[in-house]
Amino acid sequence: MTDDDKALVERLWNRVEYRWDGQTQIREIDTDATYAAHRIEELSAENEQLHEALREVFEEWAGSEGFIPETAPEGYLLHLTKRMADIARAALGETK
Repeated sequence: MTDDDKALVERLWNRVEYRWDGQTQIREIDTDATYAAHRIEELSAENEQLHEALREVFEEWAGSEGFIPETAPEGYLLHLTKRMADIARAALGETK
């Protein structure tokens, strides 16, 4: 959450505690709520993109199983790749 998002949440929360002072405040809340709804949609779309990218990382690993390293650097890279796949698997909520 960005600092702007946190400030928006704070403004909306504080307004809940105040008495209504007429149409101006209602319009401000409506504007903030509309912005918040758009921001939620943006963050949801970004979350979906990141989820799909993470799934691709995991699928790349799954497709490379069976690779037999021939050198120490290849073995180390395979180890790192497997660790990254494990992290992706955990983030996706999948079990081994």
